[in-house]
Amino acid sequence: MAQIQVGCTITTVRTKLSSELMMGYRAEGDKHGLHWWMQVWGRLSIGTMSGNSMYFRDGIVIARTNDTTHPGFVSPLNILVELNNVPERYAEKVTTDKTLSGKGKILITNEEVTWEMWYPTRPIKR
Repeated sequence: MAQIQVGCTITTVRTKLSSELMMGYRAEGDKHGLHWWMQVWGRLSIGTMSGNSMYFRDGIVIARTNDTTHPGFVSPLNILVELNNVPERYAEKVTTDKTLSGKGKILITNEEVTWEMWYPTRPIKR
């Protein structure tokens, strides 16, 4: 089972505050395990320092948890950030020469953001 990880910079459109996250998932063939994220630097607070992410509509959502048995899962406050236009298997598509980018929203403050995923990253053990 391989862990695949990319960096992701999220920047607010209005104030230009930003945060850098490490995002990734465990993959084995076509099956994907837990999708996770961890904030590693930045002045932009998105509500917590780490959690899980999941595919939603045409992108992914960054959440506190995706554990359906966790009480926070059913709360709208569980979803912290929406990143639009993120393809499936996103971490396998980013290389040193190719980044992914798009727009999104921080739901806690209703702020528009831009995001960019990049590689290589510093390894984070999960």
